[in-house]
Amino acid sequence: VDSPVKPQSSRRYAVGAEFYDSRRASFRVWAPRRQRVEVCVLPLEASQFDNDNRNDRSYAGPLRRGDLSAEPQVVELRRSDDGYFEGEIDDVEPGQCYGFRLD
Repeated sequence: VDSPVKPQSSRRYAVGAEFYDSRRASFRVWAPRRQRVEVCVLPLEASQFDNDNRNDRSYAGPLRRGDLSAEPQVVELRRSDDGYFEGEIDDVEPGQCYGFRLD
């Protein structure tokens, strides 16, 4: 697990993933009753979807069966006093699947 990292200060959205450029993203989730939250990002090759237009990443559709066996990149998020957990990850791209792991 990577160390918690401090995100950039301005965001357009309150929660979720937000890209600052094509290879760096901020992740944020509200989990006030949790002590630890990690973001888990699947490799791009494991983030393929069953939709009609594979180049359209605006709507992904369901994951293909078996893709969740790929080893994710895991980063612990930093907890703020208002119940949010946040952090940044380098070397991620739009279209990669992610999820939050709560304690």
